[in-house]
Amino acid sequence: MPPVTATWQGRSQTFSRDFVVGRDDDCALQISDPMVSRHHVKFEQVNGHWQIVDMGSANGTELDGKKIQTARLDGDASLLLYPGGPELKISVDNRATVVVAAT
Repeated sequence: MPPVTATWQGRSQTFSRDFVVGRDDDCALQISDPMVSRHHVKFEQVNGHWQIVDMGSANGTELDGKKIQTARLDGDASLLLYPGGPELKISVDNRATVVVAAT
C-alpha cells in the first residue's frame, strides 16, 4: 500500500504503516488538546484499505458527522476528534493513499 501523508498545523508526516493520533508523546501524530485522548484513533491497513479505529477515546470520534468506532476510509471525509474539536480532513485516492490535513 502507498504511504500515508498527514498534515497537522502546517507540518507534514509520511507513514508507511499503521499510526496513532492522540496527545501522548508516543503518538505518530500528536495533537496537544486536553479533550483529545492520549491514544485517540488509529489509522490501520486492513485487506488493502485504510480504516480508522477509535481507541476508546473519552470524547468519541466523528467521521462525516457520525460517531464511529471503526470506519473504512474510501474517499474524502471529515474526522472530528470530539464534537467541536480538532478536525482532520481525510482524502483517500484511487490507489488507497490517505492524505490527512487538519483545519
